[in-house]
Amino acid sequence: MNLVRYNSNYDDFVPSFNGIFNRLFDNSISQQKENPEFIPEVDIIENEKNFELELVVPGMKKEDFVIEISDNLLTISGERKSKYEKKEGNYYSFETKYGSFKRTFRIPKNVDQSSINASYADGILTLGLPKSEELKTKNTIKVK
Repeated sequence: MNLVRYNSNYDDFVPSFNGIFNRLFDNSISQQKENPEFIPEVDIIENEKNFELELVVPGMKKEDFVIEISDNLLTISGERKSKYEKKEGNYYSFETKYGSFKRTFRIPKNVDQSSINASYADGILTLGLPKSEELKTKNTIKVK
């Protein structure tokens, strides 16, 4: 038989299952109430003609977005409002994120800022950033 040293902090390091379960639900619920902000996921695609940004923002309308360009920065913001404000049902899981968001991206130098376009369909906000014709040409330099 081995002698094991008792650590009074052991209970803090190894919580009970009920403690973990309660903390999980308490944190999930409190995050929704205290942090009314979400960060939409973004895919960035580049091809020969343009860059494309796709933001995953289901449940919004195209009027909910504000898109601004300033100092070579593209800022996309908006707010998704919760449709579950009535307290009629018991919610056992509430994972949908609601609140305001703001994402900012640096615009590459070879983008024609005056031709940037946006569309919204099926919960995806798509922004097209066409590359400038002037900067598309590549020059090769021969080493002498």
